[in-house]
Amino acid sequence: MEFWLLALGWVGFVLATFAYCSFFEWVFHKYWLHDDMPPEWTGHAHKKHHTLLRAQNFFVKNQEQMMSISFPKWGILALLAANTPVFALVGWLLDWRYVVVAIAAMLTYYLVYEYFHFCMHVPKNRFFENWKIYRWIRFHHYLHHENANTNLNVVLPLSDLVLRTFRLKSRHDKPFIEK
Repeated sequence: MEFWLLALGWVGFVLATFAYCSFFEWVFHKYWLHDDMPPEWTGHAHKKHHTLLRAQNFFVKNQEQMMSISFPKWGILALLAANTPVFALVGWLLDWRYVVVAIAAMLTYYLVYEYFHFCMHVPKNRFFENWKIYRWIRFHHYLHHENANTNLNVVLPLSDLVLRTFRLKSRHDKPFIEK
């Protein structure tokens, strides 16, 4: 019985970390990538992504578009550095093992973000691309390309729901992603 309670506690902690990641992604996307906070080039690179891959042109067709999809390789280190105070607080309040789990969960979230974001813009008939949940989350992201102030989450739209930026409808009768 004790093992299952402990396991349930760890699962709950991982789910809470994913929820935190959703809010971090939302804040980062809204206030860093869309509002020109320093470093300035990051916001400009993201604006280039939105310029090259508008809703009418959501799928990658050339190298310039391809280069605008992912964060720089050092982005994962910046993500960890930005969250160091949160990790330190978790370690201080709980235990260092929770820090390791939180970092692993955040890295998993980031890698899923990068991979799914790539797959959304570069479809290749991957085994999961016909799954209803994936098509829904891709459409959620497509709507962000229609209106950059909505649907700021790519992986888990929890923050979009809570912070009221969630949108379900396209402004087009037949969205370009469905053509």
